[in-house]
Amino acid sequence: MLALLASSLLLAGLPPACVDDPIPRSVERSVVTSPRQPAAAIHIGRDFAYAGCVPFELGGTARGTRYVFVDAEGARLRRMMILHFEEFLPQSKEIYHYDMSTAEDIGGYRFRQNTFAFSGAPDSAPAGEAALTAQFLAARGYDAPAVWLASRFVTLGTPDRRSEFIVFYLEPAAGGLTLGDLYHGAEETPTWHALRKMLADRSRQAFAMSAPGP
Repeated sequence: MLALLASSLLLAGLPPACVDDPIPRSVERSVVTSPRQPAAAIHIGRDFAYAGCVPFELGGTARGTRYVFVDAEGARLRRMMILHFEEFLPQSKEIYHYDMSTAEDIGGYRFRQNTFAFSGAPDSAPAGEAALTAQFLAARGYDAPAVWLASRFVTLGTPDRRSEFIVFYLEPAAGGLTLGDLYHGAEETPTWHALRKMLADRSRQAFAMSAPGP
């Protein structure tokens, strides 16, 4: 019901607010606008509907907010997009150590990309933002798949490396594939190698970046 309400708000042109985000980002239809960390407009494919936001804090050292978009048929999730904004708290001296030397330019922003698969079982999500996201989806009546296939794009939110921004694109594994079909221990299987290039290509078509409007 909440997901349907969010879709109705989008169709009416009303930008749902995320009141728990310390940075006043806005959502209007399929565009999330962030004034900083990074200053950007993120354009999501129009088949996705905004489901809401998930604020989180990590061990008193970092905090962030996830904006969740779903492409669903009833309770069944066909695809999902997560926009993940995170920053270290003032008392932490940590920075994000990404090597961006081979990063890809997407709309003027430098992103590293990788793919992975993980269990969709609600009790398998690690503590922190992943568990909160699983709980968020379950509370809205969505059924998680047995296995998620994920493509991840990460960039630094600020030059001082104190914040990061991640775009997650997720699809359910098709054809009854299990994690054992995709990984043997830590090793990727030929099945996963055959899937991940196409997954990366689809994920790249699911969003775009631009400078925020005035």
